[in-house]
Amino acid sequence: MYDINLKNVRKGRSFFYSFFFAGMFFLVIIIYATFFSNSNDSTSPDILSLSLFVIIPIICIYISTYNILKINKRIKLIKELNQKGKLIKGLKYHLEDTGMSVNDVHIKKTVVYYTLPNGVTLTLYGDPRHDRKEMDSDGLVDLVIDENNPENYFIDFEINRLSGNLPQDYYDNYQQPYSPNEDFENMSPSQKSQTIK
Repeated sequence: MYDINLKNVRKGRSFFYSFFFAGMFFLVIIIYATFFSNSNDSTSPDILSLSLFVIIPIICIYISTYNILKINKRIKLIKELNQKGKLIKGLKYHLEDTGMSVNDVHIKKTVVYYTLPNGVTLTLYGDPRHDRKEMDSDGLVDLVIDENNPENYFIDFEINRLSGNLPQDYYDNYQQPYSPNEDFENMSPSQKSQTIK
């Protein structure tokens, strides 16, 4: 069991809830203005202009609902990882831009390279940092991963065991720094051709 802080992930869900409610609000206003304000008027609303005004809130509602469901699924996965995942502390990382911004502040995500026990190196992308945190006091991130299914993982700046961290939880920082080019150079010619495609 680990002390996993889901505040950042939940903040992302709140971000999409605001778009959902804004879309609903504008959709209700458009419907009210179209059907109830024209009740005394004998002219019917123009279907084309109505559809142009209605489509924008519907798109907001659809995109936000999709992302809310995706984040809820992610939270469920993180809770499962809390039960069966492996903790790795002290990984070096870098930040990448997600393409999203709030109030002209770009939202970033953490990226780490992690080598599984079988020697395969993975590039793992963390959740968007809606809390805008870019660095922790030690300058490293922690990872909880299901090594049997490495697609299930969670990266955050501070994850600890509830019973206290063990020495084997810490990543061997004395390893050679990972370079993605090394994997490419060590591949067979057939693997290289599949990677280039």
